[in-house]
Amino acid sequence: MSLEEGITGATGARLSHTKTEQVSFGTMLPTIAFQEMKGKYLSLKGAQNIPISLINVNKITVTITKVFENNIQRLMDSGSYYDYHYDEGTDEYYDFQSYDTENLGKEIFKKEYATSALTSRGPVKILHLDFSDELKDFQGVYILKIEDKDHLWLNSSRILSLSDLGLICKKGLHNLYVYVHSINTAKSLEGVKINFISNNNQRLASAKTDKDGLAILDEDYNKFKDWEVSLISAEKGADYNFLMLDPNSEINNEHFDLKGKKINKTGYDAYIYAERNLYRPGEEVHIAGQVRDLNWKTPRGLPVELRILMPDQKVLKTMRKNLDYQGAFETSLSLPLSVMTGYYQCEVLTGDNVLLSSYGFSVEEFMPDRIKLGLSLDKLEYDSCDDIDVSLKAENFFGTPAINRNYNIELSVKKGVFSPAGYENFSFNGNRELGTTTIIETGQTDASGQAIKRLALPSRWSDGGILNGSVLATVFDESGRPVSLREYHHSYPG
Repeated sequence: MSLEEGITGATGARLSHTKTEQVSFGTMLPTIAFQEMKGKYLSLKGAQNIPISLINVNKITVTITKVFENNIQRLMDSGSYYDYHYDEGTDEYYDFQSYDTENLGKEIFKKEYATSALTSRGPVKILHLDFSDELKDFQGVYILKIEDKDHLWLNSSRILSLSDLGLICKKGLHNLYVYVHSINTAKSLEGVKINFISNNNQRLASAKTDKDGLAILDEDYNKFKDWEVSLISAEKGADYNFLMLDPNSEINNEHFDLKGKKINKTGYDAYIYAERNLYRPGEEVHIAGQVRDLNWKTPRGLPVELRILMPDQKVLKTMRKNLDYQGAFETSLSLPLSVMTGYYQCEVLTGDNVLLSSYGFSVEEFMPDRIKLGLSLDKLEYDSCDDIDVSLKAENFFGTPAINRNYNIELSVKKGVFSPAGYENFSFNGNRELGTTTIIETGQTDASGQAIKRLALPSRWSDGGILNGSVLATVFDESGRPVSLREYHHSYPG
């Protein structure tokens, strides 16, 4: 396919030279696939639409099988199986995934659809689930299977639970907590029957949620401590849902602090604070705090000890204070100019050396920026053959120009994405990868603290499509510390 020189693009730019690319045409293999395979819950009060991908399929057969509650664990344990079909006519192999439901439930719905009659959302078809469950008295979940009417081996299946009951379960040492909320409104649901079922499919106990949507298995949990609860089911009227207590449903809590507040033997707690948590050597740190008992009573006159620990965990200073009538204390700490930099801790202890609380702050050598930068480009949008004029101005914060300061100007460019409205199903990005390219120019500011540079884009970028770029200017003060500023721009083929 060739695009002739001078053709005008959607953005108004003209093609500067003839461009030729190879384009392939062919028939895609028939495909049936769900857009989402991980989830298995669908709100009962939602639109109940399932997005599916259909390619070169004219008619589909939708089958819904209900798997009863006493077979859910067997279904989840066995999972799905994979198989394939070899088509001698096309010499192609087709993989498919399915569930064996022959002895686990009963078929309740089967219907044929013309794919042309399904609602389209871009390249995706929307299957609306509109069926009547004739086995409402038998609780369970569904297996949704979609297959090509003429090629039954071309199919896809998934587990589906239609419910408005959202379940969260927490295991304790001696309790099992189940919280139920509405998937549609997120509100707590009262009066939901919760069933606790063992791994050998025995219903051990049942409970109903309170006004907060909480059901607790406590006394029965200890009674059945030798049993393993592996399935939670919830019922409210005709609504039913389930939650497997297996590793696939667990939330990894390694990154969460679950220990809670540790209570010391004195029954007191302290809160410590300072005006900030970062200081320089030679500054003064002001520290204050309050102490309360577990009933929020104020322990007036209680003696406490403040211990300042350096980054190497050695004691810098120890101070003793008596709490005032508000149960509070305050003190100050002068940091020597030669003090060690790093992370410090202020600990508050009782008179008998019991730690109540601690507060951390850092001591670091740092200097504010001494230079103010101004950076501008001659324009923000360029043709790919244009040069970029960069203007840089550096001033000292006390008002004079920052003259004879070394600077770097760095131009970074990467390929952009062209996606015009109304053409969402098309790709205009081509198959040429440019990666991220960087051009660096160096120099010194002039007598007015300014610098002007002209950056030329390489000719190989001229047919690379839309380019997103940025110019990063860095000026170094008299001590060599950098100060940077960045501006962004776009380039179009021209």
